[in-house]
Amino acid sequence: MGEVRICPSCREEMALRYAGVLYMKEKLISPSPDYIGVELYRCPRCRHLEWVEPLTAVEQLEQEQAERESIDDPVKQFEYTFRDYSEKQLQKVIDGKGYVEDAKKAARNLLRRREK
Repeated sequence: MGEVRICPSCREEMALRYAGVLYMKEKLISPSPDYIGVELYRCPRCRHLEWVEPLTAVEQLEQEQAERESIDDPVKQFEYTFRDYSEKQLQKVIDGKGYVEDAKKAARNLLRRREK
């Protein structure tokens, strides 16, 4: 939710203004729900409005998996895996005996970035 969108008119970054549901008055298709999830973006410069349906959980998972598979460097892959680890968990990776050197290097890189 809240991905970066660019205004088609002025090429400015659009801000997320609303994330929620849009209710329908009439059902055009019988099996459809009475509402859909939407995100509304507005350009601060030209005030262009755009609404989109956010990704479903499955689509978001598929997108994250494709992004992860596109990374070639093993250190970067470990950094992607460890990005949500706490400092304590990262220190356990660095000190642990069951981790490969690339994983330890990725954990050290993440700790250094967080210290800055």
